[in-house]
Amino acid sequence: MREINDLINVGDPAWPLLAQELSGTHVPVEVLPVDTEIARVSLLQLQISARSTLGGIVLNCGGLLVDSGWLRIFGSLILQL
Repeated sequence: MREINDLINVGDPAWPLLAQELSGTHVPVEVLPVDTEIARVSLLQLQISARSTLGGIVLNCGGLLVDSGWLRIFGSLILQL
């Protein structure tokens, strides 16, 4: 099992590129606020790094509401379901 610092401290995190792509879509995308503690626990449970797309979403947002909530992508809120 990898430690949280190994999952978070990566040389090429996915979030900056994801955030850039999300800001340039033709449909509205709302990035839900992140709870840092829940995000870290979620990432540790999933054992994925912040370098991956899913890891970037889990670590940096509570979820994404695409096209006014028509599509919901859960981030670190997965523990609260």
